[in-house]
Amino acid sequence: QSLDIDVLKPPVSFVSPLTNVTQMKHEVTGDSLSKCRYYKVMWCKMSKKKHKTWEGDAVLETKGRTVILKDMDGRDIGKTTGYRSSELAGLVEGSTLYIGGKEIEIMSVISDDEWSS
Repeated sequence: QSLDIDVLKPPVSFVSPLTNVTQMKHEVTGDSLSKCRYYKVMWCKMSKKKHKTWEGDAVLETKGRTVILKDMDGRDIGKTTGYRSSELAGLVEGSTLYIGGKEIEIMSVISDDEWSS
């Protein structure tokens, strides 16, 4: 009786499951998601009323999963993390977010050129 030795050999090419995780991390932390985006927004205190009392205008800065709300003087008035990067990348006019006890509504996108001037 002969024993088939080929069956006992380890696989020729082994790919570690960690390789895929490492590749995914590089894709997620790529330049497209870590790039800062700026939006002109309106904000108000969080409430469940249908007709909100808007407090004022502000600028929303998004980078990765972090969102910072700044008043028109440039002071931080709210900050939060935990939003999905894909959710923040899909912000359009009329979108709403909740940041530090405030509700914001996107009015428009601010281009990098506008922001830096």
